[in-house]
Amino acid sequence: AVKLRNIMTYLTFVTGLAILVAIQCTSVNTCSYPQQYKSDTSSPYYLGEMSLSDAIKGKRKRYVIWPWTLTHSMILFRGKVFEWGINYTYYMNRSPSSCQITWHWGAKGFSKCSLSDVESWTRAYGRSNTYDILSNNCHMFVNRLAKYLNTNCGR
Repeated sequence: AVKLRNIMTYLTFVTGLAILVAIQCTSVNTCSYPQQYKSDTSSPYYLGEMSLSDAIKGKRKRYVIWPWTLTHSMILFRGKVFEWGINYTYYMNRSPSSCQITWHWGAKGFSKCSLSDVESWTRAYGRSNTYDILSNNCHMFVNRLAKYLNTNCGR
């Protein structure tokens, strides 16, 4: 009887924990992300942030980020995340649905740039710039990329 009571208590605990995790993932806004609509013309871009520890582990008007905020910043444009950080010069493969990212809802701007324009700009930025926590960090990269997106890439 004691063994059965212990098993029932354990199963109740595990079930409660599973429900709690499911509720957190579905009720917290950080697992979802702004959906990009398909357009050959103008497309919105969004600002995202994550904790520095998660970033290091690998996990309307233009919005200007204070360059020394203690978070990691990135931009979502045409369904792709663009970021710059300590362990790499640039990164364009993070999933926008990562629960580590908190997306700022509401477009920070619109751009006619193509995805390949922005990928090329990001690669060139990585070749010609060195990461520095004070003078060239992820926030400065995001501000510069937003400024580039506002040019519409000559379109």
